[in-house]
Amino acid sequence: MKRFNLNEFIWFVVLLSFTLYTYYLLSTGKILLFVHPEMVKYSALSFIFLGELTVFQFFKIFTIKTRISYKKGYLLFFITLIMGGVIAPNGLNADIWEKKGVTLVSSGSIENIGKHSHEEKEKIQGDVINFNAYNYLHYLEEISENIEKHKGKRVVISGFILKDNSYAKNEFLLTRVLMNCCAADSQAIGILCRSNKISEFKKDDWVRIEGTISSKAENGRENPIILIDKIQKTEKPENDYIYE
Repeated sequence: MKRFNLNEFIWFVVLLSFTLYTYYLLSTGKILLFVHPEMVKYSALSFIFLGELTVFQFFKIFTIKTRISYKKGYLLFFITLIMGGVIAPNGLNADIWEKKGVTLVSSGSIENIGKHSHEEKEKIQGDVINFNAYNYLHYLEEISENIEKHKGKRVVISGFILKDNSYAKNEFLLTRVLMNCCAADSQAIGILCRSNKISEFKKDDWVRIEGTISSKAENGRENPIILIDKIQKTEKPENDYIYE
């Protein structure tokens, strides 16, 4: 005789919850806080498969119940949902990157980040360098590799502030977070900046700056630095990642 099966019902609720949560991430675009845009299509496929599994599971709620029991393993799934739903996904902040560390744009470090071929790189054109989410990494790579070529050029760039005691009081790192595949492999990359107005801002503030490219000798090499003549606070973008 078929009767209400508690375990099957709980598993149905788990599958339904994950299906709805995946739909929420996809429909709001918040999925990009977790995966690279190229991976969104696979997330959409997972939503379809979860939906199908949920439908099949619904018809298993009323089955022959052999014994009354509660599988404690289900608790792990609910904890995951609570962490994803209640703790709103807003990306990683400055406190996290202070602990993980930032890859500083220098004449010898950033080439290990980018994996672009020459044809894939978006080259800097003209004397004004306008950074955006699509050319950010390309431009940093080129500046780090050709500092002398770009010295004196104007720069317009945005990011969040990280302060480091190893630099002068009027220096800070303007930082963005690079995602290669998913949030787990993300890393922060920063370029050194100098401004006498930095005391007016705090770490994790998002700013838009204008200035000129220069260089600073450090540890036997020339590293790029932006000499700022205009800095203003700006809103954190809805999606603050840049992508490989």
